Amino acid sequence: MPDWALWRSRIDGTERLQLTSRPVIPNAPRWSPDGTQIAFTDAQVGRPFRNLLVSAQGGPATEMYPENDFQADPTWSPDGQQIVYGRPAPAWVPNSASVIDIRIFDLASKKVTVVPGSQDLFSPGWSPDGQHIVGVSADATKIFLFNVKTQKWSPWTTVSGTVHEPAWSRDSKYLYFENQDGEQPGYKRIKVGETRSEFLVDLKNLHRNWWSGITPQNVPIFDRNINTDEIYALDVELP
Repeated sequence: MPDWALWRSRIDGTERLQLTSRPVIPNAPRWSPDGTQIAFTDAQVGRPFRNLLVSAQGGPATEMYPENDFQADPTWSPDGQQIVYGRPAPAWVPNSASVIDIRIFDLASKKVTVVPGSQDLFSPGWSPDGQHIVGVSADATKIFLFNVKTQKWSPWTTVSGTVHEPAWSRDSKYLYFENQDGEQPGYKRIKVGETRSEFLVDLKNLHRNWWSGITPQNVPIFDRNINTDEIYALDVELP
């Protein structure tokens, strides 16, 4: 911010490298399991969102799978051979996807398949152990869990408010997410096999933009925005 460029660096801030520039507007960047590539959504205004891939060493970003419909939230499979992605919900993105579902792109064959039963679900995430894919209902109030082995979806939990930025723990035992609005807004997590979420962090005083995630140690991490706006009145004396 404020130039909306994608950068990468080491944890201590060294070896900074800018990976994108305008007109690309990167959103939801995610590392490949081998650390060589980053998948992200290009959220340019006035055109369908599209998923792009860029090398961690720099170079031009390329379209993951060219198509005319909206794409969002690319997430790698644990072996790095596939990418699961969804389509924005219409209530959030004007003139967005004509069909809301979750799809899997195979990097070797360049083919796309629809995850069975994923209609009206978006914001997918593949668990690090490869056993599950998470999906959020189009109204962002419900979380569903897909069993990769049985190819079946099951309801996981319903929240008061809306779900944003779901992120799996490294051991695949928990899903972390923002629960915006509702009775007790904040950052929460839910354990696989349980239906009740656990409140972790109150976000109301963080002055945030929109992004959250999990460190490799399962510590929540958030962006912060402390910008201010000012309004000026000018008196102009014309000759």
